[in-house]
Amino acid sequence: AFAFFGYGIREKDIDETVRRHGLTNVLKFPYQPRETLGHSLGFADLQLVVMGNAASGLAHSSKIYSILATGRPYLFIGPRDSHIVGDILEVCRSGYHIEHGDIEGFLKVIELVRNLTPEERRKYRQRSVAFVASRFTRDLILPRFVHEALEQDNK
Repeated sequence: AFAFFGYGIREKDIDETVRRHGLTNVLKFPYQPRETLGHSLGFADLQLVVMGNAASGLAHSSKIYSILATGRPYLFIGPRDSHIVGDILEVCRSGYHIEHGDIEGFLKVIELVRNLTPEERRKYRQRSVAFVASRFTRDLILPRFVHEALEQDNK
């Protein structure tokens, strides 16, 4: 089954695809408040992050950090030169990447994740959680943010 949370700009595309193909395995849920977001993100066996090719370098998909914190495997569909591939996936091997239009790759990732053993899932979780703890906690990020902001002010 495929579950979508929130009613974003692409909801019409999802509805049209479901209607056109007569899909019965697509679920839609309303936007989740921040307090319960961890529960809904932990719901899936595989998380999906999509970024348009034109967005690379212009947009930053922040939901990847919440997904990493859940320790669930994820699939990133988007450009190889994005921050998700270069800054995250190449450093912390807890997800997968395919380019737009790679249907065979998409199905392969679903099958790979479907066949993960409990031990492999535990290792994904350990890698992701350790990666987040080593790079993205408030105590680590806030001083860097302040330092960079001060440097910008001094220029």
